[in-house]
Amino acid sequence: MGAFLAEPIEVPLETAQRHGLLRREADRLTIQIDDQIFGAVERDGIIRTVGGDRWPGGILYYQFASNVAASDKPKFLAAAKLWSDVAKVSFVEKAHSNGYVLIKNSTADSSEIGFQGVAGQPMELNRWAEQFVVAHEIGHALGFVHEHCRSDRAKFVEIHENNIIAGKEHNFIEAPKTMNGTPYDYESVMHYHAWAFGKTDSKGKILQTIAIQPPNTYDIKLLGQRTKLSKSDKDDMIAAYGKA
Repeated sequence: MGAFLAEPIEVPLETAQRHGLLRREADRLTIQIDDQIFGAVERDGIIRTVGGDRWPGGILYYQFASNVAASDKPKFLAAAKLWSDVAKVSFVEKAHSNGYVLIKNSTADSSEIGFQGVAGQPMELNRWAEQFVVAHEIGHALGFVHEHCRSDRAKFVEIHENNIIAGKEHNFIEAPKTMNGTPYDYESVMHYHAWAFGKTDSKGKILQTIAIQPPNTYDIKLLGQRTKLSKSDKDDMIAAYGKA
């Protein structure tokens, strides 16, 4: 499944600054946690996420930046259709006055979370040919955060903090409260794989950062799949926007 935030994520200002997580554009502040971009405010030395609502009427407005190749535009639309075939969401190419997503070609993949009500909220894509990577970023734009960020994750996964690359610990932050409409989903297209941001040991082996919490069982090699939308991914998008 994909989880929606029910309460803001909080990050100490010093941590956000030290790891270069903040972006300031005009009078707007955002914080980027891996490929997730959140609107943000700073108060008393704490960065709090804001916005990330559902798109009004289920309509996600978007524009392609000038650096997006004509051959890549249908790839975005094909990935978007994976969601619109399931839930009552639609994708309209228009710079709408109430807010829209600006899709850029980039060296990495990222997206702002949910509807922010601003012109040109960012989505950056690099792996255009990997349909479910693009679908993952669209999931973020529709409001989903990473599955391993769920507020109930401790019952289902264990985070091996000592195995995480120094300076990347914030990518495993646990949200204070998420709206969990379906059970924790190891199969979700919004989940990390088990070796995400793992250190490399002296033998060149990448260390595991996410383990399955007993008594739960799951094939660890399948964690973080990018080959399909899981049943819970679909069910939670339907719960948020209605059935297609």
